[in-house]
Amino acid sequence: MKINRGSEWRKWDLHVHTKNTNKNDQFTSKSLDEYFIYLFKKAYRENIACIGITDYFTIDRYLDALKFIGEIQSKVDDQDNPIFSDEEKEFITNIFLLPNIELRMLPTTDKSRLINIHCLINPDYVPKLNNALFNTLENEGRFKMNHAGFIDYAKSLGQTGDDNKLFKEGLNRYTIDPKTLKEVIDKNLELKDNILIIVSNSNNDGNSGLQKHYDLFENETGSLDGIRKNIYKLSQAIFSNQEKDTQYFLGKRLDNKKDITFEEKNNERKRVIEEQGHLKACIVGCDAHTETDIFSRFTWIKSHLTFEGLKQILHEPEQRVIIQENIPNEKDKKLIISQASFVSSNNLFTPKIIYFNDNLNVIIGGKSSGKSILLYNIAKALYKDRSDEGVLKYFDTTDNRFKYFYDDLQNESDFIVKVKLASGLEQSSDRDNPEPSILPEIKYIPQNHLSNLVDRSKKNGSTLKELIKELILEDPFANERYKLFEDNRDSNNSEKLREIDAFFDFQDKIKGLKKDIQDKGSKDILTTSITSRQNEIITLQKDISEENKNLYNKYNTEIQILINENEKIISDYRKLKTLNQNIKASLEKIQNDKNSLLNTLENIEIKSEFTEQYDFIQQAINKINEIEQLFLLDNNNLINESSIKKQLINNNKIKRELQEKIKPLLGQKESQDKIQLLQTEIRTDQEKLNSIIKIENEIKDLQNELIIQKEKIFNNIEINFNEYQSLVHDLEPRTQDIENKDNDQIDIKGSTKFNFKKFKESMNSISDLRTLRFQNPFNYLYSDNFNNLSDINKDDINKDDIISELKDVFDSILEENYPLIKDFSLKEACRILLENHFFDHWEVKSGNDTIHNMSTGKASFILLKLIIKLSKSEAPILIDQPEDNLDNRSISTDLVDYLKDKKLKRQIILVTHNANIVVNADAENIIVANQKDENNTKDKCIYTFDYINGALEETNYNPDGNFLKSMSIRQHIADILEGGKEAFKKREEKYGF
Repeated sequence: MKINRGSEWRKWDLHVHTKNTNKNDQFTSKSLDEYFIYLFKKAYRENIACIGITDYFTIDRYLDALKFIGEIQSKVDDQDNPIFSDEEKEFITNIFLLPNIELRMLPTTDKSRLINIHCLINPDYVPKLNNALFNTLENEGRFKMNHAGFIDYAKSLGQTGDDNKLFKEGLNRYTIDPKTLKEVIDKNLELKDNILIIVSNSNNDGNSGLQKHYDLFENETGSLDGIRKNIYKLSQAIFSNQEKDTQYFLGKRLDNKKDITFEEKNNERKRVIEEQGHLKACIVGCDAHTETDIFSRFTWIKSHLTFEGLKQILHEPEQRVIIQENIPNEKDKKLIISQASFVSSNNLFTPKIIYFNDNLNVIIGGKSSGKSILLYNIAKALYKDRSDEGVLKYFDTTDNRFKYFYDDLQNESDFIVKVKLASGLEQSSDRDNPEPSILPEIKYIPQNHLSNLVDRSKKNGSTLKELIKELILEDPFANERYKLFEDNRDSNNSEKLREIDAFFDFQDKIKGLKKDIQDKGSKDILTTSITSRQNEIITLQKDISEENKNLYNKYNTEIQILINENEKIISDYRKLKTLNQNIKASLEKIQNDKNSLLNTLENIEIKSEFTEQYDFIQQAINKINEIEQLFLLDNNNLINESSIKKQLINNNKIKRELQEKIKPLLGQKESQDKIQLLQTEIRTDQEKLNSIIKIENEIKDLQNELIIQKEKIFNNIEINFNEYQSLVHDLEPRTQDIENKDNDQIDIKGSTKFNFKKFKESMNSISDLRTLRFQNPFNYLYSDNFNNLSDINKDDINKDDIISELKDVFDSILEENYPLIKDFSLKEACRILLENHFFDHWEVKSGNDTIHNMSTGKASFILLKLIIKLSKSEAPILIDQPEDNLDNRSISTDLVDYLKDKKLKRQIILVTHNANIVVNADAENIIVANQKDENNTKDKCIYTFDYINGALEETNYNPDGNFLKSMSIRQHIADILEGGKEAFKKREEKYGF
């Protein structure tokens, strides 16, 4: 079964000679049948879709080829076995054969270069060809270009022999004047419509490609007389595989040269049109005169496999023709929508499969004909976002719920759309939400979606900003870079919160330590008390010998040293115990995270290896548990041996020994008791005094830490700002120099902004606003210039001013001078104050206009350009009526040029009612939608909604069929689309016709 996908790339060889060719027959096949067997089997192997059977001045071999194919079913070998397989037969019978009449033209150049002309004929016109051409065209001797004419011409030259010999002699010497050929064609409009003239660059029959057309225009203008100019003007295409020829005849000779302006390139194009009549495609054929050369060269032509399809190379000489080995613009099969079909009840939709082209597909039809239904349901089957907020749904205020579009139509008659990719995967529009899309990368742009986005963005810029960012991040590098940025930003924000918490922990510790000092008494009173008691001891010791006094003071000082040392040991004990507890908690968290992650690993070998690699974490936990044993107490005494326990025991032992030594030195018992009491009181006060001094030192250290911690907090804010700056810089190559073919530059400029509006809302939520009006600590951050988003985007921010003012307000909150609402903690207020309000902003400009200042129509088109230009994905784009809100110039130039460019890289399916998009964007596949008119009794279609598809150039129709089949695709375009006929006319004018 032949599948119609419109205009497709196929291999065409339009210059194939056969055995028994009228000139230079070097074929070794024993018979014409043997030659055709070789020819068509090779065509099958090489996948040649069209063959131009070529001969000099006649189409006899073309008729022989047609006869051979007509008898192909009966072709058998000597053992009566079929020569061709069923697959070969099907392929060969579908090969498009057309006659190529090769004419030798006068005059030759001064270097004996012959210019040959090829006349490609529409096979449907062949029955009229004898009268229209062979019996009408004459050489300079007025001999007809037919069998009798060649014989008579040979006789006029004095040749003798039988008719076959005379035919050969006459044909060998026969030449045509280009002026005569032009007159014959111009007088017969039907012939003119069914003939395609191609100039050859052959200077030896059967040896094409030795002469370069371009040389004639570039280097030999003096020898190029008016007749040869007319030959080129008469031609509609060129047989040449020379790159310079291709560039010249397409008017692109200057395109790749440096320092050439757009105007100069445009003038070159106009000059070629003036010199040549119109732009021309360069094609190539094998020009084979031996079997080995057959299909050695061919041309890729994108068209319907008809003569009308071939003629499209006249209107799109660049887009429709490529000379290369591999198929052009080949796309990934898993990124191509191959077909769609409706499954419905009550004959609502045709069940016939609708086929899609790899390039540009347009859906046309009258009002309510089912155009958007088809496009929407393809999107519904494949689009990844099926959420209530996505483009597939709307909010029904009557039912007070979100619905899919066309749900009401489904209530009347159940239907779904099945979509199949070129890879073979299938999915339907009724798939369950959890079921992942088989093509999640598709872009779907519903009708008016872009203009609605623009309108919303003028009220709230975040919608548009997110779309632009999403497009930028389709690039793999940009996406990875943004993920890294997000990780760094989130890590910085988390670190900032930890630093704020640590700052207030320090503050709380300072407050607690100050309270401890108050509980321990006055430092001055304790000092005075110690001095007073020491004086009392001196008085009591007046009867003690000087030697005993010295010993007493010595021992007492040593005891005090031991007491101080024990305090330090106990302090170290507490610090180490706390450290061990913190390390243990952290390690246990890391261990849990590690176990959770390892449990998700699917590869057993990898899981085993890294379980072993990370075993050091458990070993560290074991070690921490071991250390923990050193801090255990029993009745306030350390249980296990350690340097802490050892030193405390040793110090206490020495202290007891010293206390025993002191006793005999204190004199009488009464004095001893009194002095010991005073000593105890002194030690108690000294311990308090030492403790106060120690706490004061701790407070001083904590206050220094507080200063450092504050610096960390605000350094973090600066680091975060720099993360945004670095991101914008790294993504700059992704957004640079986006311009279209008319030099209309679109710029995307990234910058770091601060959301002043959101900051103000956050601070207002925690502030006593009545007091704030009179005690407003803000200046830059609460400036009236930053009350709305458009102002934010307009002005560059001053990072230093922002951070400076945040510091001032931070201090004001700490000093409790900021008017917070009741019961709002200082820490929470500071956390809110220092929330991250920086954001990356992407401003779109075209010329001097930002996208927010453009008209809705212009902004919509700029958005469409960005979607297509920035998108790195090669998945299909589905667009519903992109021309809405665009002026005619934007449609006929900008939009058309964009579609022609982007369809080469990704499949496009769009609904349109604009003829310029269909015709001038050279849509490969036209899908015509129709809703049955109940009043049209002639329409034989039984379905409410019906579809037909085909190429732009398709002219076939069936007047006895249903409505869609009663007109050709071209007629549907002219009938349905406003300006359809004019669009075809403009297309021809564009290339000089």
